[in-house]
Amino acid sequence: MIEFLQFIFFFLFVLSFGIAGMIFISQLFEYMKKNHADIFESMTYKTLFGIPSDYLWTALARPIKFFKFIFSSDDLNDKLIRNYKMKIRLLYSLICILFFAFIIF
Repeated sequence: MIEFLQFIFFFLFVLSFGIAGMIFISQLFEYMKKNHADIFESMTYKTLFGIPSDYLWTALARPIKFFKFIFSSDDLNDKLIRNYKMKIRLLYSLICILFFAFIIF
């Protein structure tokens, strides 16, 4: 019973970090769409199976370019982007730590 409760705890904990990360990423994309459109266009896809990305909840990120941007030191001389990148990196690090802690224990 204890193992099941630990599993539920870790699952909910990681899920909450994942949801917070999705919220931060969508806010970052909205900000970049308004203020840094050229970088935003290079990091996102225009359509998903013919559906324009304007009709979706968040932008369709190109994973390799997105992670290169998030983990690079380039913050486009914008304090808000630097803060979003720091929060997203922290959340990804915490998710990885919790995942490996769950595997080990």
